[in-house]
Amino acid sequence: EHNLIAFRQGTVIEIPANALVLKNGEKPKSMSAELCVAEFYDKDDIVAADLCTMAGDRMLVSGGMIHIRAFCDEGELVLASGQEITVYMPNMELNNEMQTFHGEDKNGLLNWNLSDRDGVETTNLSAQEYFDEKMDSQNTIADVDSETEWGEFSPESERFGVIDGVVMNGASPSGAHVLTSSKLEWINCDRFYEVENKTNMLVVVDTTSSVAVRMVFHDIKSVMPGYVYQKEKSAEFKNIPVGERVTILVYSVSKDTTKVKFGMKDLLVGDKPVVDLSVLEEMTMDDMKQRISGKF
Repeated sequence: EHNLIAFRQGTVIEIPANALVLKNGEKPKSMSAELCVAEFYDKDDIVAADLCTMAGDRMLVSGGMIHIRAFCDEGELVLASGQEITVYMPNMELNNEMQTFHGEDKNGLLNWNLSDRDGVETTNLSAQEYFDEKMDSQNTIADVDSETEWGEFSPESERFGVIDGVVMNGASPSGAHVLTSSKLEWINCDRFYEVENKTNMLVVVDTTSSVAVRMVFHDIKSVMPGYVYQKEKSAEFKNIPVGERVTILVYSVSKDTTKVKFGMKDLLVGDKPVVDLSVLEEMTMDDMKQRISGKF
């Protein structure tokens, strides 16, 4: 059966009939499947999930990320060879330079690889209008209530209905980016961010415990990881665009994930080549999430 499914932040995924198969390539006997999707459009969500916007050493600007997995009684499902899904991603700022990227773990960080698919389409149509026009028919979009929790990507509750519209940060999106993907799991709508005037920055940190260092950009949707050098007690950011307003975040999460040591500092890239964030404040995970909520 052909499916159109909408999620809480406005993502709509089109899955063609018979597109999902078991990992061994066999068609499942199950007549239904569970779709688990997490959406990451806001920088708050991106930071909370410890995601970054890098393709190797190249900086990306994100138009939205999703993580999608599918299951049936027989196991996990993947897209069959030659099949693809269509993903409608609402956005406040449309850009014709967007491309499709797929995520893979690289040394504990999610790195984004450029897909070999064609470029991303932009549209000013609502999801309902877009898919009605695409398929030249009236379609019903099922609405699944998805949650984005810290480090959790499997919504547990589902409810079905028809969506009327989408609200992002209190404003309706002006349109959407639409992409196709031959893979599930991590999918990102991004563009490369290239500038001539770049610099490096060193952040002094306490490396007696495992620590994460991130640079969050205020005026573009980008999060850059700092590369930590344990012996030097520092983290380095390379090839940063000069003149950008950023916030440096440093945090170390306890093994039971209930406590975190946290520090942050706002600055303009180029003003200070070295930043000291070696002294962190201990707090709960909820306190940290509250500190960064709406910050960027």
